[in-house]
Amino acid sequence: MTYSVFPGILKYNLPKANNVAFEGNIDSKFLVIVAQEDWSAYQDLLTKILAAVNLDISTDVNILSIGSLEGFRFNTFLAEHTQEHVILSFGITANQLGLNVSSDKYRLRSIGNQKIAFVASLQEIKENQNEKKLLWEILKVHFTRKL
Repeated sequence: MTYSVFPGILKYNLPKANNVAFEGNIDSKFLVIVAQEDWSAYQDLLTKILAAVNLDISTDVNILSIGSLEGFRFNTFLAEHTQEHVILSFGITANQLGLNVSSDKYRLRSIGNQKIAFVASLQEIKENQNEKKLLWEILKVHFTRKL
């Protein structure tokens, strides 16, 4: 805690999430949340996963890559974005996002006007056939873009 430019008024240093980046189509109703290290290592895999449900990673989806979850609160995003989103969180739990909801994997749940599903990390999906099958089931039903 330090003093601000106004004498006697304290300035609090709030945690910042400087390591959060958005890529893709900011106006898309599809939002993918992924750890930055997974995004860097498995971007091609994610591109193929989304293409399987007719979503182009650069035009149909907004990617939120998170480097560190310290100080990050997803509810701030939800409050600022009233547009309905269908959200897929790869390997990042509700608790890590600061949300007080169940993180049961592969189950779509509603938070306000947002629908969110928590799934395995991209690395786990790449390495585990069962995780791929579970992901495919939820993608077919809730995340397919109709042509």
